[in-house]
Amino acid sequence: MAKKNKSKGKEKEKTAKRGATGTLRGVSAALLRTREATRQGKSVDQGQEDPVESDQSSLHNTEFFDSDTDHSGPECLTCPCTPAKKPKQQARTPSPPPYTAQAPSTLVAFTSTTPSRALAAPAAPIPSSEPMAPLGPTPGPSRLPHQDEAHSPQTKHIKKWSAYVIYRGNQTGVFQYWGQVKAIVQISGGAVYKGFPSLALARTSYDLVRTWGLIDLLNTPTNGSDPIYVVVEGVAPGVYYDHYGMLRDGLYWGSGVVQRFNNVANANNFFVRSYMEHRVIILQPVAGLF
Repeated sequence: MAKKNKSKGKEKEKTAKRGATGTLRGVSAALLRTREATRQGKSVDQGQEDPVESDQSSLHNTEFFDSDTDHSGPECLTCPCTPAKKPKQQARTPSPPPYTAQAPSTLVAFTSTTPSRALAAPAAPIPSSEPMAPLGPTPGPSRLPHQDEAHSPQTKHIKKWSAYVIYRGNQTGVFQYWGQVKAIVQISGGAVYKGFPSLALARTSYDLVRTWGLIDLLNTPTNGSDPIYVVVEGVAPGVYYDHYGMLRDGLYWGSGVVQRFNNVANANNFFVRSYMEHRVIILQPVAGLF
């Protein structure tokens, strides 16, 4: 029973709402007819009105609608609503003329802070008015004297060595003049000699080599081939294959113990045996001789 009563109550409410909706529709239709009649009467009697004033006077005609004018918004057929209003027209301000950028009539020169310097052009050579004498063909180097040679005074030759020692040759000893040494060397085959900056050093070297019997060893005749020397005691002990190498590299133009061989194998065996027997001694070189 309770459910039936609730359903009947809901049907009554729906019926009441339908009646109210129908009443609103009837009112809306009546209002539309009234607007149409009013619009026709105004257009006949009064003529056209200012749209701005018409909009302002119609603001207080009704709570939901504006007056029936040509400028009213859309009408609502089902329910009262607030129509959209046309915004007021405002006087247009004239737009400014288009702006066109113009280049300045006077150009502004840019001045650099760094002062400019003009480079002087090289002076062009002035041709000579006198004809030049033709030069004949000169093969090889030029025969004209060089400026330094033509004007500079002749300098004397500076003598590099003060004394010389001939260790191997037709004549051995200490000499003070190169002319004497040159004459002996030219007639001696395989001569060994050396120059020194002082006469004292030359005599020291010759005395050391001669005292240790090396002058006689160097000048002993050979069978045609260069002998092989073994330096047992010296600045650089070892096996050497010529006279000059033995004096310069093995003895530094000083004293030492040297053996001569005609066979390379025998020379090597002797040096190895001397080394194994601790008979190989390194000597200090004499200052100034090398």
